[in-house]
Amino acid sequence: MTTVATASWLVRLSPVREQTVRLVCLPHAGGGSSTFRPLSGALPAWVDVLAARLPGRESRRREAPVLDLDVAVSALLDELRVAPPLPTAMFGYCSGALLAHELAVRMSAEGRAPSVLFACASQAPHDYGRNRGVHAMSRAELVAYLRGMNVMPASILDNADLFDLFESAIRADFAMFETTNYRPTEALAIPLVAMGARGDSGVLFEDLIEWRHTGSGQFAVHMFTGGGHGFLTSAPATLASVVSAALAANAPAASTR
Repeated sequence: MTTVATASWLVRLSPVREQTVRLVCLPHAGGGSSTFRPLSGALPAWVDVLAARLPGRESRRREAPVLDLDVAVSALLDELRVAPPLPTAMFGYCSGALLAHELAVRMSAEGRAPSVLFACASQAPHDYGRNRGVHAMSRAELVAYLRGMNVMPASILDNADLFDLFESAIRADFAMFETTNYRPTEALAIPLVAMGARGDSGVLFEDLIEWRHTGSGQFAVHMFTGGGHGFLTSAPATLASVVSAALAANAPAASTR
């Protein structure tokens, strides 16, 4: 596969207008920017929604997936540095929450900490099961694991040819986190919101509570009903109300335009 170095790592999902807050969304393993279209459509007009599109998926499918966490973080930061200045929040879904946390750490070190960090359906960085070896599972084991997590449609998991289109990106994303040793960092001095769903057997309330150890600012946990691990797309309006309230509370001018 050919790597296209100039391809954008961030895709704007919201219409171009005078937004006052930016929300950067990081998807689950193998996921792309389309993961966040339901959420983007439910958020108010003052939120500028950007979603990560990593190599190996969607329009970047012909590029080699990235296995190095630092490479992905650096590339995303490069694009955020040249983006128009706005209060910026991070929203990470599933393993994307770990990438969101790394971005928040690096941005804070540069003196431009995110306004909020949303950790959605994920264990905390220090609690993440790096010894599961998902990236090295057999095809059958990987399909069974993803089916149990309820983050990929059965129509893809049941079709070997279709699953071929996603498999390399999924394995790369899991490898990115499973092969990177946890590096303790100074607690983030920003508001942190952990979110999960009742019925998600993979990420329990006790797992979400662990996110409190990653920050020294305000901390909240929101549990949604229904949807299990895939609640991100099952009730976007309910999720958007929680997200927009936290954005407005931490960027008071956000909803005034």
